[in-house]
Amino acid sequence: MRSLKWIIACLTLFVLSQSRGSVSTDFIQETCHKTTNYDLCVSSLKSDPRSSTADVKGLARIALDQTLTNSVDTQARIARLFNETSDEYIRKGLGTCKDEYDLGVGKITEATKNVILSRFVDARNDVADVADEVNTCEESFSRGGRWRQSPLTDRNNVIVRFAKFTREIIAILG
Repeated sequence: MRSLKWIIACLTLFVLSQSRGSVSTDFIQETCHKTTNYDLCVSSLKSDPRSSTADVKGLARIALDQTLTNSVDTQARIARLFNETSDEYIRKGLGTCKDEYDLGVGKITEATKNVILSRFVDARNDVADVADEVNTCEESFSRGGRWRQSPLTDRNNVIVRFAKFTREIIAILG
């Protein structure tokens, strides 16, 4: 009799853990439906194991972490490209991008602190600033009388998309 109770308890825990995974997937999908980039939102949030137990605030922090990771990766790419090119206009644009990404990484860190402290308007503004800084980076290659194709367009577009859905998740909070 005792082993039958133990088996029932184990089965109950297994069923509950399986339904929790389904609930979290549904919760992520429900949250991401409130954003303008549903597919990126769902795929990026589901890729992080913390999302299985996260509330909206937790999802916002995960999205901020992913935006930060992508930004730091782009900073490394900027440094590498700067060292590899001799084109003065590309170097000038990359210099602007370095400055803008430095600001952006700082803003993502601030946004994370503001989400933790439930200062959601400040966090949304911080994330909006990140997108503005990335756009300034992209535009820097078409200034100064000589146009050059930005070597960062694809990376910049990714960061802007991440910033946008991250801001939209934070907006759900308040």
